[in-house]
Amino acid sequence: MRWSFAPVSALMLATALIAGSGPAKAEPLAQVWIDTAAATLGEPVLLSLRLTHDPAMRPAIPDLPVLLAQTDLEVIEGAPELFQGTRPDGSHGTDLWFRLRSFSLGEHQIPAMPVGFIRAAGDTLIRYTQPLSVHIAAVRDEGDESLRDIVPPRAIGGGIPLWLAGMLAALAVVAFVFVLIWLLQRRRSRPEPLAPPSAPIDYVAELRRISTLGHLERGEHKEYYSLLAETLRRFLEEVTGIEALEQTTSEISSNLRRAEEESTVREVITFLGVADLVKFARFVPELENARRAPDEAIGLVNTIQAARRKREELARQEQARIAREAAEGRARAQMPSVASGGRSVAPPSKGGD
Repeated sequence: MRWSFAPVSALMLATALIAGSGPAKAEPLAQVWIDTAAATLGEPVLLSLRLTHDPAMRPAIPDLPVLLAQTDLEVIEGAPELFQGTRPDGSHGTDLWFRLRSFSLGEHQIPAMPVGFIRAAGDTLIRYTQPLSVHIAAVRDEGDESLRDIVPPRAIGGGIPLWLAGMLAALAVVAFVFVLIWLLQRRRSRPEPLAPPSAPIDYVAELRRISTLGHLERGEHKEYYSLLAETLRRFLEEVTGIEALEQTTSEISSNLRRAEEESTVREVITFLGVADLVKFARFVPELENARRAPDEAIGLVNTIQAARRKREELARQEQARIAREAAEGRARAQMPSVASGGRSVAPPSKGGD
C-alpha cells in the first residue's frame, strides 16, 4: 500500500506558520481617566494612568506632584499604587493609581502628562495624555438650604449719631477725591523719563553659556534642561509671537505650524518633549545626548532666524516690485498722446475760429 505525503506536509507547514506568527508589536499607549468629574471639598478623586507597552520597554513615570504644582489640586499619597506585568486581557504594561483632592471651589484642570517609553537600545518615544477637568463643589447636606455659621449683628450702645457719621464719611470722600485729583495733575505735569531701549538678546550666546555652567557634572539634569527649554521658548515667543512661555508643548506644536516649516516644528517639539520628560518624568538622558542639547538648540535658533530673514527679503522684493510697477504706470499716464504722423496734437484753443 502506497502513502501520499503531500497533504501531511501541507498540514505541518500551515501549523508551523501559525505557531511562528505572533501578534504585531503595537505602539506604546498612554491613557488617563478619573473616577468622577465632580467632587466636594477635600473628597478624594482617583486618577488612573494606564501605560500599554512591550515587555522590553521601560516607562518613565511622570512626577504628578510637580505637574500639579501650578494648580489647586494635590496628591494625597506620596507613592502611587503600581501594577506592572501582563493584564487579564493579555496586554502588557504598567498601571498607576493616584488619589487627588482640592480645597478650592470651581473647575480645575489636570494638564496633559508626558510619558516616555525607553527601548532597550536607548531610543525614547514620548506620548502625551489628554488633559482632564474636575469640578469641586461646596459641602452641603441633602435638603439643607439654611446658612451656616452666620452670627447675627450685635447691637452696641453708645457711639456717635448716625447723621454725624454720615457727614464725616462724606467729608472724607470729598477730601480723598481732591487729593487724588491733585496727585494726578502733578503726575501729568512732570515729564516721565524715557526708558532706555533694552538690548536684543543673543540667544546663541545664552545657550552656549548654559552649557558651561557645569550642571551635567553635578548631575543637575532638571535644572540644565529647564534653562535650555526656557531659552528656546523665549526665542520662539520673540520671533513668532506665540506665548511659548505660557503654553504646553502640544499647544506650541499647533501654533508653530502656522509660522514655520513642518520639519523645523518636529525638531522643536522633539527637543521640548525631551526637556518635559527630564523635568516632569525624572528621565535621565545619556551623557553624550545631554552634552549635544545646547548645539541642537543653537541649530534650531539659526534655522528659524535664517527662514525669517529669507521671508523678510522676499517681502522687501515684492514691495519694491509693486512700487516700481506703480511708478511706471504713473509715468505712462503722464506721457502726451502722439498722433499717427509722429507729431503731437495740440489741444484746441478756447478763442479759435
